[in-house]
Amino acid sequence: MIRASRPSGVVAALAAMLVVASVRPAIARPPVSAAAAARAEGTKLFRAKNFAAACPKFEAAAQLAPEDPEPLADLALCKQRLGDTGSAEQINRQVIDLGSREKALTDPRFARSRRHAYFNLHQMQTQPRYFPEKEKRKACGELTPEEGCSKKLFYCEDSATTGGSWMTQDCTRVSIATSAEAARFDEEDTDPATREHPKPDFGELTEPFQPTPVVVEDEESVTYLESYSDTVNEWRCDESAWSCDRSDAVAAKAKKCLASPAKAPSAEACRKDACNRAERRPWPAVIKERKAAAKAQRSCHADAPKSGSEYGCEIAYANACTGLVGFICSGRAHHDTKERSRVEEFLFLPPSPR
Repeated sequence: MIRASRPSGVVAALAAMLVVASVRPAIARPPVSAAAAARAEGTKLFRAKNFAAACPKFEAAAQLAPEDPEPLADLALCKQRLGDTGSAEQINRQVIDLGSREKALTDPRFARSRRHAYFNLHQMQTQPRYFPEKEKRKACGELTPEEGCSKKLFYCEDSATTGGSWMTQDCTRVSIATSAEAARFDEEDTDPATREHPKPDFGELTEPFQPTPVVVEDEESVTYLESYSDTVNEWRCDESAWSCDRSDAVAAKAKKCLASPAKAPSAEACRKDACNRAERRPWPAVIKERKAAAKAQRSCHADAPKSGSEYGCEIAYANACTGLVGFICSGRAHHDTKERSRVEEFLFLPPSPR
């Protein structure tokens, strides 16, 4: 072990300083602010599920610290728990507005509060707020603007069904941008001969949130999967089973029979005789093939998905004036036992003026 050494004179001086320091009175910690105290009381009541008493505490904390988004976010969730969804929605939008000002846009603390607001807004939505209804939706169009904002975001939609006889994938993807042109898909992205078949990254649902929004440069777009599902139609494990027609050992035996000058049988007779022998009295080569086929079948069934997978993202908040767009993405892969969710946030630059 290596230790740092000091000259003896320095050691003595340090010792004297420590003696002096030891007799100094302890410095009192700064008092807890009134806002923090009110929030702490509200949190205690909230955890006890006494929402009626917790909400006024959070409201007091928000009034005492009007620039802090966290007490306001607590109040929004408290109102939601009380069933006052109208107030909860309004307060969640205040949280987002507070976090949309200048440096707050890229401040991780404000970004965290905005993500909570997006998630809670999404929970309270009974129908899509920004998208037209399915029957009224066009291939390309405009999102419904946020209240108080005269600017718009544009979208284009593309759907496809792919796959084969054993599995089918249905996918709808959406591109959004600050201009109609930027939202359009390239021709090669929609041409069945050249288009890529997007698949969700289920592993991403378990990763930590981004501390700040993903920045989208001017005239760029964001493409997301509005819906994705794959359905298992047929998992062909039976193709791994041993078959006389696919057996190399049987084919070798039939070839030997056909080469016999004594009987001069037909090829069909030799194959049939070899198959019958393999079924009734299998020889070592056939036994080895059957064991390998049984092992392959077990492996196939183990890998077979027990059900299809599902994934989808919805817009929880979209404001062209601030450039902020929040998504809630959720999904379940084949072998997952439960659905997972994730909040995604994007910031289109430059923000359009109000």
